[in-house]
Amino acid sequence: MMLTATVMPLRAYLRLTTASRVLKNAKKSGTRRFSLCGEAAFHDLLSQGDAHTLAADFKAAEACFVAAVNESSVGTARAVAWQRLSATLLAQAFETWDPGLVFRAQTAAETALLEEPHNARAQLCKASALSRLGHFDVAAEELRHLLASVLAGATECNTETEIQVRAALMRCCALGAGTHDEVLSQAQQLRGLLPVLTPQKYFEAEGFAGAWLGPLEMEIQLLECIAGVEKFEQASTRYQDVQDLWQELGQHVATACDKPPFEASSVLFPETEPQILTIDIEDNECAFLSKLTCLVAHADRADLQEILWQAFAWRCRLQLLLGNWQHAASDATKALLLNIYAVAELRRPSAAAEAAKTGQQPGVVSVPECFNSRWHCLRMRAAALHKYGRCSDALGDILLLQKLAMPPWAEDSSTSLQKLATWENPRTKEGGGWRRSPEQRAALKRRQRYRRDGAFALPQSLRDST
Repeated sequence: MMLTATVMPLRAYLRLTTASRVLKNAKKSGTRRFSLCGEAAFHDLLSQGDAHTLAADFKAAEACFVAAVNESSVGTARAVAWQRLSATLLAQAFETWDPGLVFRAQTAAETALLEEPHNARAQLCKASALSRLGHFDVAAEELRHLLASVLAGATECNTETEIQVRAALMRCCALGAGTHDEVLSQAQQLRGLLPVLTPQKYFEAEGFAGAWLGPLEMEIQLLECIAGVEKFEQASTRYQDVQDLWQELGQHVATACDKPPFEASSVLFPETEPQILTIDIEDNECAFLSKLTCLVAHADRADLQEILWQAFAWRCRLQLLLGNWQHAASDATKALLLNIYAVAELRRPSAAAEAAKTGQQPGVVSVPECFNSRWHCLRMRAAALHKYGRCSDALGDILLLQKLAMPPWAEDSSTSLQKLATWENPRTKEGGGWRRSPEQRAALKRRQRYRRDGAFALPQSLRDST
C-alpha cells in the first residue's frame, strides 16, 4: 500500500492558509484585471491568486503568482510569490500526477528559500515535493531542520504550518525515513496542536462517544496506530508463530480442491462502541486496539472509506498478533468488502521517482504487489480461520489469493494478428463502400422512431409471433 490515499489533500491546506487573506482583501481586489504597477499590483495579484486557489482554479492561480514574481523586485515579497507558486504547482501535481509539475514546484520552493532562507512554508513545499518524488529521507531531514530552526527561534512558523510540517514528517517516517518512536513522538506533539486549530466537537447527544476527528486527525491517528502495531510486532514473540502458520497452510494448498466460497457474514462481528481515549494513555497493544476501534467509528461516520479499510486491515494485523482469531477474521472480511486489495503494509512508491526522472508514467504492473504481501487481508483471514478450526475455508482463501496473484494470460503478436484476420465486418460491401445490412437498417429506423415518438417498435419477427 502506498501512502497516498491517506495524505491530506494539499488543496485543503491551501484553502486553510489563504482563507483569511482572501476574506480581508476580497472587497479591495475582487477578480478584476489589474492595470496597477509596483507594490499595489503585486499585492492585488497575490490576492487574486489566493481567490483562484480557494476556487480550486490552480491554472489561473499559477498565472497570477507568476505575474507577481515578475512584478516585484523585493526579495521577501518575491519569496512569498515563489512559495505560493510552489504550493499551487504541488496542488496541480496531486490532481494530475504530472512529475514535471513536482520538479517545477521544487525549483520554485528553492528559489523562494534563496530570497528568504527562513521561509517556513517554502521549506514545507520543498519537502513535500521531495517526498512526492520518492526522496523521503531527504524530505524528512528538511522537515527536521525546519522544526529545529523553529524551536531555536530562527524561523517564524504559525500553528497551521507547524501542524502540516509535523504531519508531513510523520508520513516520511512511517515510510522508513525515521523510527517508530519518532512517529509516536510527532503524534503526541500534534495532539496538543490540533485543538488550537480546530476545536473538538462532541456528539454525546447523538450517542457517539469521543471527539469528532477530521480527515487530517484521522490520518495522524492511523499513522500513529501503524507505528504502534509495527513496534509491538518487533517486540512480540507471536510473529514467528504467524509465519509458521502460513508455511503450514502453504503445505496443504497443493492437495486442496476448489469449493464454493463461504458466506462472509458468518465471520463478521458487530462493531463495539468506541471508548474515549485520554491524551496520556499508555502506548501498548490494548491502547492501539482501542484507538483503531475509535478510528473505525469516526471514518465510518464521515464515510471516508479510504481510511476505514486501512483501519480494519491494521486492526486485523494486530488481532492476529494478539491471537484474537475470530476478530481478526472479521476485520479482514470487513476490509476486503471495502477493498479487495486491502493490505496492512506501507510501501514506498519506488516507481514514482523513476517516472519523475524520465517524465513518463510508471510501467503497467500486470499483478498488484499487494497480492504477494504476507499481510494481505485474504492471507491474514486464512491464518485466522485455520487457527479456529475452519481449515477448509482457510484453504479456499489461499487458493483464491493464488489465483489473484497469477499474471494474466499474455497474447503473442501472431495470435493477435490471427484474431484480427478472422474478424469480419457484419456490413455488406457494395460498389466499393460499406453498406448496412437490411437488419441493421431496420434496427436504425426503430431507434430513430423511438427518439422521435418515444415509442419503441418491435422487430417484425416478434410482432408476427404475438
